Amino acid sequence: MGTIECIQSGARARVVIQNGRQHNCLNRVMWRQLEEVALRLADDNRIKVVALRGAGRQFSTGYDLADLDGLDLDEAQAGLDQMERALIAIESIPVPVIAVIRGSALGGGLALALACDLRVADDTVRLGMPVAGLGIAISESFAHRLVQAFGLGKTNQLLFLGEPIRSTEALAMGAIQRVTDRAGLDGVVEAWEEQIIAMPKKSLQATKRVLSGMGRESTTEAPEILGQWALNTIQDRFPSHS
Repeated sequence: MGTIECIQSGARARVVIQNGRQHNCLNRVMWRQLEEVALRLADDNRIKVVALRGAGRQFSTGYDLADLDGLDLDEAQAGLDQMERALIAIESIPVPVIAVIRGSALGGGLALALACDLRVADDTVRLGMPVAGLGIAISESFAHRLVQAFGLGKTNQLLFLGEPIRSTEALAMGAIQRVTDRAGLDGVVEAWEEQIIAMPKKSLQATKRVLSGMGRESTTEAPEILGQWALNTIQDRFPSHS
């Protein structure tokens, strides 16, 4: 079924998406667990840095569409709202959050990586938003995260063509801050954690508050995100609900 694991040690917290059989996609329960973990970390005065990763060789392939099986529109709405609340909760942690990306970050998994403040990836990573091939239109909040990270042109490539972006290309664009081989990934994360932990927490919090105010206005409140996203998905996949 999958779960969200949180390991705390001193000033650091490490959050792990555990659903290896499904490429670390997240169902409704896991999105709720992720929100709860993020809210708890936000209130923990000991924490100065959070690292978010997927278990094994994948970061996350996003929302588990199989989780929509048998749902009516209201239930699907609730599930998608839960995903958005989890993303907002990650963004709202008042200290830096590092996305540690292996393998792929696709769909909601990419949105989750973009909700973090810093991103480090191995040199084989693919970042993608394969919504066109699934008959899905993204929400405004998803679009905002994509455009802010990649710019409008590359966002068009991701959405209209379904073409993924390699980690090295994302590095050149500033969407990822460091690319390394798989063996070096944990070393980069540990070095970043130590650098951040050495800083005064009030300074970290003040800086994050300023940056959040500049760049994340449209994601501070959950929008109505069912819209075409769920209507297309449910009507195409589950005709009995249309």
